[in-house]
Amino acid sequence: MRHKNLQEYVDFVDYTENVITMDGYNDCIIGVISTFEGKQVIAYDIDKVLTRLRERDGMSEIEAIEFFEFNMLGAWMGEHTPMFISTLTEQHLEPADGLPFEERKPWGDDTPSTLWD
Repeated sequence: MRHKNLQEYVDFVDYTENVITMDGYNDCIIGVISTFEGKQVIAYDIDKVLTRLRERDGMSEIEAIEFFEFNMLGAWMGEHTPMFISTLTEQHLEPADGLPFEERKPWGDDTPSTLWD
């Protein structure tokens, strides 16, 4: 079954699987995780959640992190407890060798060039 947008899909999964969502954070949802046991779990973007806490609730960065870790990340509500994902960008993957990201060879300089041509 195809859905028009993520919210429609989340509503469908909630109806069929009884997933747990956090009120006021629907725009922080980045997907639905299927567990090994066949359960569906809502996935939230940590950066979006922290931004919401700072902007909406006026928390400092430290306050937002502490609130998030204790009240959201640390909350266990059963097998459908939401999960939180840190999305990676190139800034998270800054190379230690100082080369621009697109020029790096992940296995070092001794990798045969035929793998990269």
